[in-house]
Amino acid sequence: MSTREVSGRPMQNLLLLVGIILPATAWMIQLFALYMLEDFISCTPGSQTPGLILGLGVRPLALLITVVLAVPTAVAGLISWRMWRGMRATADEGGRARWMALAGVMSSILFLLIILIKVAPPLLIGVCQAPL
Repeated sequence: MSTREVSGRPMQNLLLLVGIILPATAWMIQLFALYMLEDFISCTPGSQTPGLILGLGVRPLALLITVVLAVPTAVAGLISWRMWRGMRATADEGGRARWMALAGVMSSILFLLIILIKVAPPLLIGVCQAPL
């Protein structure tokens, strides 16, 4: 791979990296946000309104956080998919870029499913309940 091939398309390289890194980052943010939302913020022993944050329940906030983080994950997947499809049509593209685009698609699908499934516990389990 020549230097010209790598440095000639900085925007493409950036989009390929975003397609791989953004979904995992969004999932990590959701994991920490939902964990802190219930355990540390709304259900502390000193809370005067357990299960509420600024007058909103934990469940609507969990749904909001999930939607806010699912959207960029899906967008990263669509960008990766479009790049993969475009590279597949032209035979002169390098193997690394095509592989990174496909990895971005797979990463986005995996983490989007995880992000969407992660909203189930706040909806199914009671908020601020003592452990069994």
